[in-house]
Amino acid sequence: MVTTERQLRVVLEATEIVVSTLESMPPSTERDVLLQQARESRVAVEGWAMEPPTLEQRSVAMKTVLRLHTAAAKLGRLGPGK
Repeated sequence: MVTTERQLRVVLEATEIVVSTLESMPPSTERDVLLQQARESRVAVEGWAMEPPTLEQRSVAMKTVLRLHTAAAKLGRLGPGK
């Protein structure tokens, strides 16, 4: 079974990858929105260290990270507004 500590590390690492990817892109409104969402997600997940997440919170966090990775890849590939 995966521990909350391991889940925390995995989600934080995935979020940091998104933040790093977005920060390396040229500024745009889309990039800035995604970057803000990634940072907000990171703050929420960091809270898991104090209080373990519910199943719903874990599910939302994982879906958010996946959505952000997909959006960042699309933005990097196609550019803003595509």
